[in-house]
Amino acid sequence: MTATDLVGCFFSEAPVAFAFLGDGGSYPLRTSLRHHTSRGMVDVTPERVTGLFIAVWRAETPELVVDLSFGDREYALSLHPAPPTQTPEFDLWEWSEVFPGEPTIGSRDGQFCGTPDRLRRELARYAAVLGRLVERVTAWDETDLVQLRHARANRLQAWIAADREDQHARARAEADAAFRVGNFRRVTELLAPFDDVLTAAERTKLILAARKSRGQRG
Repeated sequence: MTATDLVGCFFSEAPVAFAFLGDGGSYPLRTSLRHHTSRGMVDVTPERVTGLFIAVWRAETPELVVDLSFGDREYALSLHPAPPTQTPEFDLWEWSEVFPGEPTIGSRDGQFCGTPDRLRRELARYAAVLGRLVERVTAWDETDLVQLRHARANRLQAWIAADREDQHARARAEADAAFRVGNFRRVTELLAPFDDVLTAAERTKLILAARKSRGQRG
């Protein structure tokens, strides 16, 4: 399956899937396709696309603007809807997560659309989810936006916490290895940044390593 096939499918099927937005799809449309070259990202036609690409299909109605993109990074779809007077701040999956119902999508859906059949199915599913949420999006109620921003902030904090846990685990493993070979200065360098979350055993090891790195007896 070539990028040309997938991009062609994306541009031809998106108006079909989202025809409900207007009278048979008679709303203004804008499309763009760019791919990576030695000169950076440049415009290209579907039959000439190679390498990294990003295709964008934009539908505009009096009530709603839909920015739908499809790229070769995991062949993933992303849809940002908003009223014409607002910035499309949230992805459709964020709306779906905060306001659950059927059908629904998650943050990892819409990926790996590496065949036209899968791409069509995912486009249809995204359209169905937008259809369920379209009145909520077009209302653009501040109470809803507060919930969306709060959920995004919580996800970011959870990601930061998980990333720090991963860094701590890697530092712990490397510090254990350094301690076994007597590289006490390295143990201190590794564990000191995690002083606020060290276990009792790790804290004891850090104190001992600091003493030994200064030439003191443990």
